[in-house]
Amino acid sequence: MKKKFTSGLILLLLHFPLVHAQTVKLTGAFNASFGIVADSKGNLFVTGKNNKIIKVTPQGKAELFAGGGRNGKDGKANQAGFNDAAGIAIDAADNLYVADGSCIRKITPDAVVTTIAGTRNAGIKDGNWQTAAFWNTENIAIDSKGNIYVSDYAQAGANTGEYYIRKVSADGYVTTIRDGTNNLVIRYPRGMVCDSFGNLFVCCNASHCIRKITPVGAITTVTGQCDKTVLNSVYKEGTVATAVLTAPSGIAIAPNGDIYISDSRLHRIIKIANNKVTTVAGMGKLNFSGNPAGAAEPGYADGKALTARFDAPNGIAFDSNGNLFIIDRSNSNNSYIRKLSADGIVTTFANMNGILKLVNMKKSIRYYIQFICCLLFSMQLFSQTETFDIATFTPPKDFKKETKPGVVNYMNVNKSTGGFCVIAMFASTASTGDAEKDFEREWNALVATPYKAEANPKTELQTTAEGWEVVTAAAPIKLDGAELYVMLTVASGFGKTMSFRTSLNDESFIGQIDALFTTMDLDKTKAATVHNHTQPSADKTSAANGTTGKFGLLNYTAPQGWSHQIFSDGVVFKPLDLPADEHLAMQIMQPLNASGTLEQTLQQSFDEAAAMYNGTKMHDVNGGNYSAIPPKKSFRGWDYIRCSGGLHIGNGDYPAEFGLDLFVIKINNRFERVAVLKSRKINRSCNMSAYYADERQQYRTAIDNLLFSIHFTDGDEASLKPGTTNGSGITGVWQGISLSVGSPSVGQPLGAGYKVFSPIFLSNGQAYFGPKFPAEGLDDVDTRVRAELYRRDWGTYSFSNGKGILKMPYGDIPLRMESDKLIITANQTDHRFYQLPSVDGVKFDGTYVMTEAYGENSFHHIFIRWKV
Repeated sequence: MKKKFTSGLILLLLHFPLVHAQTVKLTGAFNASFGIVADSKGNLFVTGKNNKIIKVTPQGKAELFAGGGRNGKDGKANQAGFNDAAGIAIDAADNLYVADGSCIRKITPDAVVTTIAGTRNAGIKDGNWQTAAFWNTENIAIDSKGNIYVSDYAQAGANTGEYYIRKVSADGYVTTIRDGTNNLVIRYPRGMVCDSFGNLFVCCNASHCIRKITPVGAITTVTGQCDKTVLNSVYKEGTVATAVLTAPSGIAIAPNGDIYISDSRLHRIIKIANNKVTTVAGMGKLNFSGNPAGAAEPGYADGKALTARFDAPNGIAFDSNGNLFIIDRSNSNNSYIRKLSADGIVTTFANMNGILKLVNMKKSIRYYIQFICCLLFSMQLFSQTETFDIATFTPPKDFKKETKPGVVNYMNVNKSTGGFCVIAMFASTASTGDAEKDFEREWNALVATPYKAEANPKTELQTTAEGWEVVTAAAPIKLDGAELYVMLTVASGFGKTMSFRTSLNDESFIGQIDALFTTMDLDKTKAATVHNHTQPSADKTSAANGTTGKFGLLNYTAPQGWSHQIFSDGVVFKPLDLPADEHLAMQIMQPLNASGTLEQTLQQSFDEAAAMYNGTKMHDVNGGNYSAIPPKKSFRGWDYIRCSGGLHIGNGDYPAEFGLDLFVIKINNRFERVAVLKSRKINRSCNMSAYYADERQQYRTAIDNLLFSIHFTDGDEASLKPGTTNGSGITGVWQGISLSVGSPSVGQPLGAGYKVFSPIFLSNGQAYFGPKFPAEGLDDVDTRVRAELYRRDWGTYSFSNGKGILKMPYGDIPLRMESDKLIITANQTDHRFYQLPSVDGVKFDGTYVMTEAYGENSFHHIFIRWKV
């Protein structure tokens, strides 16, 4: 049998002892990392141009601490965002401070982010923290009194290309540090740190020296020959007065007061103590060939300090035990955290929290290699082949199968050991044409977002004999307190891509996983099941006609007669028959990781949507910016909340008024969100508001049907199906008069009276019992949605042998048949109802024609148009 492709797990496990099980490797987006600090508990915090703050525990386990995108928003943890996160500092209370472009941000120990100085309007302006301006802050330090220092790069005006040191006092006042009468200009400042006396030490990278600024503003050179050479200086140890530095980058003060610096061109760690400058770690040979003066050979090797090698070390920080942690940027665009222990040993910082029990790894690897060699001759041991979507395969033996919309799962649990494995196969989607981009899209949707896994894992790429490109990666995660690995295998080619996600906590399943993938055969000719072109622009637009689609873990059915636009960060639907001067659009937004309540996420989502549409939030009559319903559980099983509010969009005295509705779903460990933006024209001559665009019944129905037809590949779908009036027994539409009891009103002072009721009994066991027959009829209406929106008038029923029970939210109502009449005993009173005949497909099209209104005799006619 010809080998198809493997899951890639064996290849990945060969890397885990070097990477995931031992090394915190900050790949991809972290290649610009240069800021690092340690808190009182020994945790490290790293920041760089990735706009995320990463926390690394004393055991070496890395996790996202704060930062959810490039948006500059304040808030909790990954709900907040940064614009250009660079340098980082920490105070005695473990509060973090981040230089973030034109702002300075503070992060509390519980990961709440606030802006404490600066605005998004860049500039060089002193003053109080609310009005002061920064241009582009890069490095930051804080003293024991709460004064903050940042380096600020002027990018505009007469001072273009100059760096200044700005100070934010503990009371929030911003000043620029001066040298005599002029602002102090420093050529390319890098690391900054304050000592216990409040002195600020700055690595002047392009000036090849270290400068000191006292609390009263006196400026001196600590060591190095400031601006003595044009090119990089040739390194020289010696006294602080005679020593020569090359490219000082990071700086830290040891618990005993000694100063340590990293030099990114010398690839060394240098100590300043006892009036001397010496190398304490790294010994790359000075290399003058083909380089400006002052370069040394890079390398990468752990060991004793003076034999260890570094590759462009940058930010450094001490912990309370005297260990020095170093961000070491390799020439392969990856960053590592290296550790120089107090006893002089350099190691690559280890992660001892390995999730799989890789105790005897060499033995396991030999076993897996032997297993694969034998695998091709042992296929008959497994069960019969199956087909799902474009894949034909042999499922693992003894795995239980579970099918959901768009996904099929195979599961196995070892009850004696607690080990488990779940293999999920997802319906194929349209390919971007780039296997790596396909993998990045699927990883974010299926692993990074739902499980908070790392965003840029190490991948393995295979190309099969049939021409499929297969990309695989794995990452450790925590799920409900349990530690496990999640692996994703994505096959791309021939215009489509298919994803396979494996979750396991026991390596004994690995043989069965790879056996499954070795049998895998993908159909080149069959079209992708789900259209999911997540391109950066909306160049994919279609007139949706009940089209199914996928966005992350969310599956939807586009409304008939609405356009369907797919973006990289959402999906937009618009009715094609909307009048040209009106606006109505639904947008599926990016999901959020679960943090907080539905109410809190609703407010955050409303604020985010308002910013997305460049609108100004209006005030609701009940206070706040919108009116919301209390959280509910839908008939599909997930919890949700929705609200309606308003925005002003545009300029002028009377900007256009739009309605903004939000629909937020909580499922598993995330929030899914849908926004509805709708126009509202106002007649200024009489100050009367017109109706919103979605108040047309056909649009309202389309919106509600889409919202409640959403289902998820990781959710439990409800078994209740939409009902019809076609069926035997009492199924159908009835009409009669029933006693209605409610609040007193004019004409009904006791709150009781008779009304015409139209009971509807549906084939799926649903029942409607109320005084308002649905105006749009029952054709094309999802009765589950009607029951969701108008719960008081909807219930369920059972009926057999001429008797039954109508179960309503307010109580049970007996039913019985007498000849051709249905007797409903409501409010302890029998009421007779007669079944209505079918109207043979006649539908109300929502059009009213008023021939005369408020005429001479206040007489008018309203014609209601029907269609067949």
